[in-house]
Amino acid sequence: MKKLVSIILLAVLAIASTPTNAKSAMVALVNSPTGNATFLANFKSFIEARGDSFVRNPSSFSGVDVVFNVRQPVSTDMKNWVLGGGLLITEYTGIKNAGDAGLLSYSDTGGGNAGTGTSVTFTAAGISRGLNIGMTNPYSDGGATEFFRNGIAVGSGVEVLATRPVSGGGTLPAIVGATAGSGYVLGIAYDWGDAFIPNSALTRQLITNAMTPVPEPSSLVLAGAGAALLGLIHVRRQKRGAK
Repeated sequence: MKKLVSIILLAVLAIASTPTNAKSAMVALVNSPTGNATFLANFKSFIEARGDSFVRNPSSFSGVDVVFNVRQPVSTDMKNWVLGGGLLITEYTGIKNAGDAGLLSYSDTGGGNAGTGTSVTFTAAGISRGLNIGMTNPYSDGGATEFFRNGIAVGSGVEVLATRPVSGGGTLPAIVGATAGSGYVLGIAYDWGDAFIPNSALTRQLITNAMTPVPEPSSLVLAGAGAALLGLIHVRRQKRGAK
């Protein structure tokens, strides 16, 4: 019986720790119809190399799992898709557009050149979300961490996941995240898209991390409970052996 309980608990742990992104995703890129052709080709190649499907500027977001908004307005369809459970990841002005659409409490005073290779530092919240996996902290990536939005107001429910330094001291948000309805917005406030022209490994890793879901709290509780029970069984067995 005890052996059966152990087997069941191990099965629970395996289920709880199974990545939620095991299946391939449908990824949509929303960008300018006249956007950089090299960026488009390299980004599409990157997504498909992951085993995911790729679509550009879809007429409908039905069936889409992740949307990358590169500097485009947030349409009503996109907003409703996010609120219904979609993951929206932005690039540069895309974060302001998400704020303007009411998907997260964020505002800025515009943007500009902060210097080629400006460093981006992941906060404790960003590390908890796994954005730093496979990255240095802080990290910089040439022209991909050069132009930043000047985020001045991050409201309730929005986590600052990474910061960047500003001239004269202090920091400003570089990456923020917020739940929107049943979905999530990961607002990257700089021009990471530039790195897909030379196909930078650092930025590809960041985007991979951004697309990886955080384990559900229920899964973490389940895994913790299973581990605790297994530990208790092990301790009791040791005590009996000592007797």
